[in-house]
Amino acid sequence: MERNINLVYFHSEGLSFDKVSDSISVKSINLIDFILHVSFYVNSVTIVSPSIYISDSFDLALPSNVNIVQVPIIRKSPLAVIDLLKNYLKIKSLLLSFQYPPRTLSIGLSFFGTFTSIICYKLFSKHNFIVRGDRLSTFFKSSRSIVMKLSGIRLYVYKFIMLFLVRNKCHIFFQGDSYIKKLQKMLPLNCSERLFVLNALVSDCDLPSRSQDKKFDLIFVGHINQEKGVFDLVDAIEYLNSNNISISCLIIGGGSDTIRLERSISDIPNITYLGLCTDRNLLYEHIISSRFLILPSYTEGMPRVLLEAMVLGVPIIATKVGGIPNIIVDDFSGYLLESHQYKHIAGKIKSLLRSDCSHQHLFVAKNAKLITSSFLFSSRASFLINNLS
Repeated sequence: MERNINLVYFHSEGLSFDKVSDSISVKSINLIDFILHVSFYVNSVTIVSPSIYISDSFDLALPSNVNIVQVPIIRKSPLAVIDLLKNYLKIKSLLLSFQYPPRTLSIGLSFFGTFTSIICYKLFSKHNFIVRGDRLSTFFKSSRSIVMKLSGIRLYVYKFIMLFLVRNKCHIFFQGDSYIKKLQKMLPLNCSERLFVLNALVSDCDLPSRSQDKKFDLIFVGHINQEKGVFDLVDAIEYLNSNNISISCLIIGGGSDTIRLERSISDIPNITYLGLCTDRNLLYEHIISSRFLILPSYTEGMPRVLLEAMVLGVPIIATKVGGIPNIIVDDFSGYLLESHQYKHIAGKIKSLLRSDCSHQHLFVAKNAKLITSSFLFSSRASFLINNLS
């Protein structure tokens, strides 16, 4: 594999950098820990990100060839023009400081990812995107205010710019292949060779063995918001309770709707909310102490926690969205939900928790574990590097 590559990755979600410990704090490790893994295969990785303060965070040590460049966060005020200019000048200076043009990568369908892609394309006539899910198809369906729905128009602008750049030799890497099929219909045939399915979600590190002591029937791990379907799950469990069927559920995650979640479960004793868990080993212990991991999302790319649960031998219950149907075949490698309607979710949970289904669940868990081998960081890092624009 060619190692004489300098990769510049633009991290949209922001991070905090500790120069003393040479580590970063991030809201979510999804994708960024894969980028850190990629650094072992290239000359250098530079992560460019808005500088933010993060209270509940995941802390990651940096390999010696990873550099952090922090830029001002764009304020929502008339001063945003000044912030954009500062960002532009700093990023341009960084990109031109390399002896040879670096490979550049950003998150598609995001403001920072789109802004930086324009700079990269202007300088080098090439760029790479990573797209983690079909945000457009679900943004307006989730329960948001009218103001929020109107703000979603910006996603169409990001999409237009991304497609324009792909028509001009830029590449897109997808987490799951459902959205790639939609974009292929919007692009000329010769652009198909610039679209790739990445699916890099499972670290090669050793995961704990499966526990036989099951403390919870269900576990949900993810952002606490409407799009993740956590409130549909709460409604489903409340519905089961009203029918004298008690299902214990553990919810783990942080997000914009944590207060709403705490209020909605205050009178439901069989739902436990732990908040955000930044210790991955502890998170794995929670997963293996549960009978099923459930993910009733409205949109997904290829959810990492789903793959991790599969490696741990915990059966999955998930909606048929994003890249999930690529790895979950119903009743073979997991269980698919056909609807977000809480009565449907409740019915699925009720049928799967029957005692006479235990052999079927073991069969499903074994099949799921075999599938995850193709999602390991080590195999996908080389794929990404070899196909960067």
